[in-house]
Amino acid sequence: MIISHNLAALNTYNKLRSNNRKSTNALEKLSSGLRINKAADDAAGLAISEKMRAQIRGLEQAKRNVQDGISLIQTAEGALGTVHDILQRMNELAVQAANGTYSDDDRKRIQEEFEELKEEIDNIAKNTEFNGIKVFDGGDGNSISWNVIDSGSSGNYWKIATNGNIFLAVGTQGNLLASTDGINWYQPAPPVTSVNLNTVNWDGQHFLIGEGDHIYLSTDGADRIGFSSITGMTGRWFDIDYVGGKYLAVGDNGQLATTTDPTISNNWVPLVSGTTEQLLDVASSGKEYIVVGRNGTILRSTDGVNWVSQSSGTTGDINAVIWANNQYVAVGNGVILTSPDGLSWTQVANPSDIFYNVLYNGQQLLAVSWGGQLFTSKDGSVWETSDSGSTFDDINGLAFNGESYVGVGYNGKVVVGFSDTTISLQIGSQANQKLDIKIPAMNTVAIGIHIAKVDTQIDASKAIGFINNATNRVSEIRSALGAYQNRCEHIMENVSTYTENLTAAESRIRDADMAKEMMEFIKQNILVQASQAMLTQANQLPNGVLHLLK
Repeated sequence: MIISHNLAALNTYNKLRSNNRKSTNALEKLSSGLRINKAADDAAGLAISEKMRAQIRGLEQAKRNVQDGISLIQTAEGALGTVHDILQRMNELAVQAANGTYSDDDRKRIQEEFEELKEEIDNIAKNTEFNGIKVFDGGDGNSISWNVIDSGSSGNYWKIATNGNIFLAVGTQGNLLASTDGINWYQPAPPVTSVNLNTVNWDGQHFLIGEGDHIYLSTDGADRIGFSSITGMTGRWFDIDYVGGKYLAVGDNGQLATTTDPTISNNWVPLVSGTTEQLLDVASSGKEYIVVGRNGTILRSTDGVNWVSQSSGTTGDINAVIWANNQYVAVGNGVILTSPDGLSWTQVANPSDIFYNVLYNGQQLLAVSWGGQLFTSKDGSVWETSDSGSTFDDINGLAFNGESYVGVGYNGKVVVGFSDTTISLQIGSQANQKLDIKIPAMNTVAIGIHIAKVDTQIDASKAIGFINNATNRVSEIRSALGAYQNRCEHIMENVSTYTENLTAAESRIRDADMAKEMMEFIKQNILVQASQAMLTQANQLPNGVLHLLK
């Protein structure tokens, strides 16, 4: 017998401590309902479970993201539903104004409502928001992604126009270049091959193309270009356009001409411009007409017949003019001018470069300089430039079809720009699990009705075509939004199922089997009590030594 070490008590104490620990663990699992409460319970299981928990919480947020996306889509689609209603009313007004039983005074009253409806479409496009985000923003000039495209042509191109479905560019030696998307180009048979084609515009029914002694009109559909010649014109024509309810042609030596119907040969009437300067471009607000040209020339007319020279404050060539955002904006050789009425002109910028074209997309102005810079302006007064490298070198003409921008220039060079109108939804718990929703600009410029008018019978007839194209455009976007919404709803179902299955898998790893843990707890509790009793007995064993000492 020994007294220095009570090995039996020590062994019993170790068993008691072990049983206490196991009982505590069982109690922890019972109280939390989890099999794994700390890494020591199951290190590998904890790692897997935590990854699953992060994924589950991410999926739960993704579901909320998709729900928000559906709400945004419904907001956009609802706004476009209102635009559709407005277009239907505008079509009704155009059909009414096209009827021969109405006088021009009657049509002016109709035009007043027509303009208000156009303004409301712009208001919807500008102010439709979701959580402070402009839904129909359309992007700005700095958010346009530009790419140089191989057109397959080596010709030099001056100008480009679009009817919303097709881009058509004109240039030297009768060169024509056409595309439906700005990416894939083909060369239609030209109306003439021996002279330069100087200008192209879309009047709502035809492409108007001008050269030395002729004007050509496209006669075929949007995907195939054919031309008929309109004779009775002499000179070199630099712009032929339908503006302010009139067809006007401007060209060499101060030549001006007009017609009510360009499809009739020898129907053009020469006008007295009062100048011998080369005239390059024409624009109209609907109240007056403006023509610009070489050496700072600006002409103004209230009826499109009688013209008065205006002071531009510059001797540089003025190459292009546009009516945009309730003002005229003119660009040329080292000059940018603005005017609210065509009478008084303000030089707002003095760039050291040459501009041949200016474009308005319904939200801002864009101009490409001969030196290869893109200039943009929200109000026509403050202009910003973007660093585009050599992208815009040698670019002359620029056009916008409501979704994409196309520029053309020398040696068949074509640049295409797409606005970043993407709204990305995070639809999963991992990086790059996104759904991109593209909602383009939907103002009157983007849908092609900004120049539509009904104040004459001819204008009203053309307006019907503009409105039909706009209606188709809005229907196309609404259909795309409907497809996005249906996809989002399927994503919701998939994410919900995914979350359910992942939660079940995590539960099998992490959750405690309550019945099993209760059995373990009772077992360990009994063992603890037994160990305590035996420890008492073990502590009494050394007392036997006292009997030997008596």
